[in-house]
Amino acid sequence: MSAVQQIPKSWQWTNMGAISTVVGGGTPSTQDASHFGGDVPWLTPADLSGFQGKYISSGERSLTQKGLEKSSAKLVPAGSILFTSRAPVGYVAIAETAVSTNQGFKNFVLEPDIAPSYCYYYLLSAKAHIQGMASGTTFLELPAREAKKIPIPIAPKQEQLRIAATLDQVYSDLDAGVAALQRCQEKLGRYRASVLKAAVEGELTAAWREQHPDVEPASELLQRILAERRRRWEQEQLRAYAEKGKAPPKNWKAKYKEPVPPDADDLPVLPRGWCWATLDQLAWSSGYGTSIKCRTDNTGLAVLRIPNVVHGAIELENLKFAPAEYTERPDRLVAGNDMLVIRTNGSRDLIGRGAFVRDTPPNALSFASYLIRFRLVNALDWLSVLWDSHLVRQWMGENCATSAGQYNISLSTMNKLVLPLPPCGEQAEIAAVTEKLTTDLRQTASALSNQLASVEHLRQSVLNHAFTGRLVPQDPADEPAAALLERIAGERKA
Repeated sequence: MSAVQQIPKSWQWTNMGAISTVVGGGTPSTQDASHFGGDVPWLTPADLSGFQGKYISSGERSLTQKGLEKSSAKLVPAGSILFTSRAPVGYVAIAETAVSTNQGFKNFVLEPDIAPSYCYYYLLSAKAHIQGMASGTTFLELPAREAKKIPIPIAPKQEQLRIAATLDQVYSDLDAGVAALQRCQEKLGRYRASVLKAAVEGELTAAWREQHPDVEPASELLQRILAERRRRWEQEQLRAYAEKGKAPPKNWKAKYKEPVPPDADDLPVLPRGWCWATLDQLAWSSGYGTSIKCRTDNTGLAVLRIPNVVHGAIELENLKFAPAEYTERPDRLVAGNDMLVIRTNGSRDLIGRGAFVRDTPPNALSFASYLIRFRLVNALDWLSVLWDSHLVRQWMGENCATSAGQYNISLSTMNKLVLPLPPCGEQAEIAAVTEKLTTDLRQTASALSNQLASVEHLRQSVLNHAFTGRLVPQDPADEPAAALLERIAGERKA
């Protein structure tokens, strides 16, 4: 919103300093406990983060009368506009009672003929413009002199009230629509979780098993996987010896380390034909990524990081790169049938999230040390279904450790993860059914997200109409804004 936009003839552009007194805030010494916990409401910008209401009467903390007097915080009356001027610029609310704030606010104590709700909605609409008025190197801040300069179109007093009442109704309707869409999103999430649960417990394919009683059991599949696992290990050892120009030593095959077997204690009964297997048994090789320091200039090898692990796949946006001189052995690069798993992060929910690489990427990719790579033998489709299920997510939560605010899970721990393994044919059936269901769910979720985005666009459109005089009709009987502002100026001068 800017002063170049057209407004009705009965309106007039002015600035916030002409219709209000700008009042800052403050914080008493935090070393003195007697400054806090009293009856004086005191807000910080954090109290408005995520705040969805219009009126606010208190924050997480309060001041004593002593704390108020020992700081630059000041009480502003009910009806004042509370506006965050830093960290970040642009949160806005109306004081429901007399409140104080910290120094992160520039509060507007309005003149009597200015409707608080009208100013509240206008400041919401002008957020981007106001942020452009802020300055700073460490963080943006809007000083008092700039807060006074914020341009605002003033409508006649009665029209201010009509605009505010109409916006209240529109926002109430939009909020109800958003809540309904968010409930639908939650239901989709629960439905997806129930589908995955049914898949990994065999309920999804119970009828399929009845129709296919003679399929090869998963125990035989596992034996083939274990044999292939050993064969690939031996192949890698021979390649390594050949690269060094050496012949394999006697009994070199005896160095093969058998994978961790499942701990059979307390495991539930599986559907007919299924068996238990560890992640170590299903992967013929595993290891951590590179710890090389990456940068954004595209001169070296691309390195996958946590942001590139998205919804079970590799996202190639926002890549970072190793220095130009850094090289990686071909066998260390990401290849088809690899699974990359997040092993450390500040968010517990991200630990164990995985991405499945179905085909070798067209361009060489390395991966960072906070990812673990498992080279799977052939259970890729099944694991991609299983990995986001309650079974794996619960296990990750129970087995990750925490240190210095970071959650992490080690390779040795991950190798012990016990997983249900269906027969080959049933794996394919589960993958086909879940793929169709999850595709439908993704499309529905995308449609819901688009509708939510449309609601936000509609909010901005409604605000634009409101403050260009197109939301409610003008009444010729209303006192023009010029007369209102002239009276305010006269009263302030007197």
